[in-house]
Amino acid sequence: MKKLMTIVVASLLAAAMVGCGGNDGAKKGDSPSDVVKKAMTCAVNEDYVGMVKYFNGTADATEEELKEAASVIALLYSLGGGVKDFEILDEEIEDDGTKAEVKLRLTDTKGGTRETDADLVKTDAGWALLLD
Repeated sequence: MKKLMTIVVASLLAAAMVGCGGNDGAKKGDSPSDVVKKAMTCAVNEDYVGMVKYFNGTADATEEELKEAASVIALLYSLGGGVKDFEILDEEIEDDGTKAEVKLRLTDTKGGTRETDADLVKTDAGWALLLD
């Protein structure tokens, strides 16, 4: 239950800050931009369970925990106008190769745009979005 609360609270913060975040999670060979692209594609398609799988710390979550976290994100996106489209603008990987930042432009369903960034961390399984 503690893990679920961490996921839900972090998802709230991530959605508020990033406005975004694949169906099977990141693959080991994916770049940070690949992970953000897959997560944002889920957001555009309103596949929030798929999107949650790209966040760090969700690999061991049950399907029910993923669905609960996804429902919170779905609510936040609906309040914020959803995501109609996105564009990856830049990717920066720290020198030690353990963290990255991907800058992107989001377009909501009402036509508004904004630039934001997504922070990622390198895990044993590959890059994962940070819940900050």
